[in-house]
Amino acid sequence: MSDAARTLEPLEVRVLWADVADLPAGGWSHRRLPGDHWRLYQNDALGGTLVSVAGDVPLEPGRIYLLPPSAGLGTRADAPFRQFYVHFDLGGATAAVALGGLAAQSAWRVPESRAFEASVAELGVAVTGGWKGDLALECWMQGVVAEALGRFLCGLAPGLREQYRLRESALRPVLPALRAIHDRYAEPLDNARLAALCHMSEDHFIRRFRDAVGATPARFLARRRLAVATQRLLFTEDSVERIAAEAGFRDRFYFSRVFARAAGTPPAAFRRPGPRP
Repeated sequence: MSDAARTLEPLEVRVLWADVADLPAGGWSHRRLPGDHWRLYQNDALGGTLVSVAGDVPLEPGRIYLLPPSAGLGTRADAPFRQFYVHFDLGGATAAVALGGLAAQSAWRVPESRAFEASVAELGVAVTGGWKGDLALECWMQGVVAEALGRFLCGLAPGLREQYRLRESALRPVLPALRAIHDRYAEPLDNARLAALCHMSEDHFIRRFRDAVGATPARFLARRRLAVATQRLLFTEDSVERIAAEAGFRDRFYFSRVFARAAGTPPAAFRRPGPRP
């Protein structure tokens, strides 16, 4: 298939964590969710609310919601409810960046489908006993996330779908650089090396990249490294030293300064016992 006919790279869904939580009133309180990964939520009752400067969004029982990494939302529990949640990351540089361009939608409510919602609820029951190491459950979760994304995108108004298509098309000239940053973030990827991957001069590449992505290559690489490090802090027991090194930071102390500036707290204080919904 030619580049002109191709749409997206294959979408990869990487499940970071999934669980079912019984949340009491006041028990789901986050001033701002970490903006390093995607989330899927399904609540069994009213009570959970997403909070933003644009207004509160009560989560309707049974409905499926997706939260992009940069949604910038807080949460609140006004009454007790049970929540099935999946934390995930997207592989495939084009899909991850192009979908992120729709983050202004804030919380994404997947169009209503009783059959799909029942399937998600069934999955929630299945993962309650644990899912790590269970290939069948992990495949099921990946499929549910991919279907939720597809249903949401197919339900967009024509203008927004066109906006997404144009954004994906604009990314193609800098796709080799995006792939390198997305997959090889720990390497020393300077502008000259990234420009060479795209067969462009350095100045031309920086302009094209900034226009397509909305950030300079250096800033985008820094964000990717920080997002990977944050995920590792949340979902692994790796040491801060190892996380810093494998995410591409030159040492733990530099990583701690960068992380504290972005998150408002040092890595060791940010880390907590177990992922949160």
